[in-house]
Amino acid sequence: KIGFDALAEAVPDLPPPPRGDLQGPDECVREMSAAGFHDVLARPFSASIHVQSAEQYVRLMDTAAPFAMLQRKLGEQAWPAVAGRILDAVRRRLPGPADLVAEAIMTAGSR
Repeated sequence: KIGFDALAEAVPDLPPPPRGDLQGPDECVREMSAAGFHDVLARPFSASIHVQSAEQYVRLMDTAAPFAMLQRKLGEQAWPAVAGRILDAVRRRLPGPADLVAEAIMTAGSR
């Protein structure tokens, strides 16, 4: 959330990322079952990462697909200014070391 909020602040003309259809366990079970899987189970999963600084967080973000695609779209000349605005926005949200939690839905089934 920090990264996408910082990106939206740094590049306000960007459309917000679309919300995917697989936002809840029930949707995940339905989609896999419709694809022919049985005994489908979906469970929330959390993972955390410790970051020392906003700079470290931004270095991690640089490899994420949305940021890499934006960097490619904007080009080498425009990117440094945008990257600076992203870093400033992340610093406001992440003033020091922090443990960040990401949540996902792990879904498995048999075919």
